[in-house]
Amino acid sequence: MNNTVKKKKGGKILDVIETVGNKLPHPYIMFLWLCLILAGISTVCSLAGVQVINPTTGETVLAKAIFSRDGIVWLLENLLKNFQASQHLVWYSPCRWQLDLLKESDY
Repeated sequence: MNNTVKKKKGGKILDVIETVGNKLPHPYIMFLWLCLILAGISTVCSLAGVQVINPTTGETVLAKAIFSRDGIVWLLENLLKNFQASQHLVWYSPCRWQLDLLKESDY
């Protein structure tokens, strides 16, 4: 019996996409990288004194570093405020993230 499967014309493109996708790190790691990169950019902008004008109020806003003491306090105070529109996400998301991490670590 012949177990070979004929590949369609566009199959090579999908094989390349699959190969590249398999080489990417876990989405949690990519999200962590993005967070660290943005925190680094905020620190550099803060040290350089970058400021912008808020178009709605017209006031000048200075860049704040997330890696500073004030930035960490702000982050911890406002971390769960993003979930206020969907109250069930306040508890579901952190618990789900922990379960997924435990699952990935084979604990």
